[in-house]
Amino acid sequence: RSPTTIKIITGKVFDISIGGLAFEAFGMLDEKDLKVKQLIKNMQIKINQSSITTSALIVAHKEKIYAIKFANMNDFDINIISNYIYEKTYENNK
Repeated sequence: RSPTTIKIITGKVFDISIGGLAFEAFGMLDEKDLKVKQLIKNMQIKINQSSITTSALIVAHKEKIYAIKFANMNDFDINIISNYIYEKTYENNK
């Protein structure tokens, strides 16, 4: 959700690491919906069959692409992302 307008924002993740991710937002967004240096509390991210919830800081934005930095992520969610990255890396190196 947008921290300022409470609008539900969906998008497609195209790059992810333990530190953050980049995603393309779907639909029409107003400038007020997401801003650089804005903290998103309880950001939900679906990874395969798992879902994580974390806070995230928007660090960059260009058109519909946003880069975020994770904040205060718990060990369980870190493990989900780590396993996902490992699986993708393993698949790409077969």
